[in-house]
Amino acid sequence: MAGAPGSMLRRVMTRHYRLVVDGEGMTISARGGATEIAGVIDRPDLQLVLARILALGLTLRSLEVLDGGDDQPEPDGLAAET
Repeated sequence: MAGAPGSMLRRVMTRHYRLVVDGEGMTISARGGATEIAGVIDRPDLQLVLARILALGLTLRSLEVLDGGDDQPEPDGLAAET
């Protein structure tokens, strides 16, 4: 291989992937150069999803509440913000 002594050229292969995961109620779609995940989940599951997004090194662009939910109190007794 050509190049500076001690350097290695690395060929990066790009491929088209489809990931299938267990679960229900969540949809994933592409929109405006970003991937959007939406669905009905409770706060502990939301925290797990956010942790996984960060663990993958992805950038979270936004997070918004799409509806009022089922209005059940949080486990710590605090009501969700509206």
